[in-house]
Amino acid sequence: MYIYERQIASNESSYDMYVNIGWKELKSFKLILKGRMIQYSELISLLKEAEVIKINKKYSVDCFTRSYKIDLSFLNTTHFTEVEINFEKVFRNLRNKEYWLAKYPKHHNLIENSYNVRIDLDSYIYWLRDNIGKDLKPKCVNGVVQKRKLTPEIAHNSVQKCLKVNLQNLWFKVSATGRFYSNVVNLPSTAIPFMSLYGREGLKSIDIANCQPLLLATRIDSECYKKDVGMGVFYENLATQTNSDRCDIKLQCFKYIFFNEKPLKSGKLYDSMETLYPGVIQSINEMKQKEKLWEILQKKESKIIVERIGVSAGLQVITRHDEILCFSENKIEIQNIIREELKKMNLNVQLK
Repeated sequence: MYIYERQIASNESSYDMYVNIGWKELKSFKLILKGRMIQYSELISLLKEAEVIKINKKYSVDCFTRSYKIDLSFLNTTHFTEVEINFEKVFRNLRNKEYWLAKYPKHHNLIENSYNVRIDLDSYIYWLRDNIGKDLKPKCVNGVVQKRKLTPEIAHNSVQKCLKVNLQNLWFKVSATGRFYSNVVNLPSTAIPFMSLYGREGLKSIDIANCQPLLLATRIDSECYKKDVGMGVFYENLATQTNSDRCDIKLQCFKYIFFNEKPLKSGKLYDSMETLYPGVIQSINEMKQKEKLWEILQKKESKIIVERIGVSAGLQVITRHDEILCFSENKIEIQNIIREELKKMNLNVQLK
């Protein structure tokens, strides 16, 4: 119930998003069973095992806050013969466009654009059916890179997410770092080729190559590092040095460098960074002692992608963190804006 109440308090109208809860807030939850004290961590494990909650451990290390959400699928597997559900509590009331525009007036353009997104479900469902077993982007779970394939379950969940968008059952959230979240932003990448905006298909993608390492270069005194991130070859160089797959090494960098408050002092990734970019890891470790690196990088990213392009430029675009979906006639204009903003930081950029 505490996790549920925290989700209510976060002003979300969807249970797709996790809510951050620090261990200090949870440590008061305990119970005594047959003389044995059961701490909050065991209770959390029991809830997870019973599939009542889900835990997002993607970037969770040491004091980095974990996040949780209610796993409503447990209602489908309950052993009770009768269940009475208060749907007003399990499912938040749908908020209309006027509600979201009043809540986030600054982001009017991005909200308006989101309500004009549609997914060609007929074509997408055929594609999903024909591509069961296809390799998907890997995920990093508890520090371990896990390969993924398109399964019938993933396909079903993907269609459900697209249905919500087509039915305009939308939610929005602007994070403390300025990132713009919504169930349009969170659509699976496999659905993007089937997306239309204001009735127009064939959206173009603009992606900042190795965005997080590039923005970090504003705080790092290393010419070789700055050159490689500007050319967009940072992850490729690390992958070659570690004899790893690019996607794997990228996830490892996010896990242990960019979204980890603990200094990196040893290991294969550390050795490779020292070989390619001497002193850079030491600079990062010193920075982490004073501030949260991931917050710094996300704020810089959001100022360009969300504020400058999504808000100020007033263009018909969809932002997906470090990616922008746009019409072909706006692509050069957007690329120039990105280059100009990064030039102010004395950075060159490779756009994909």
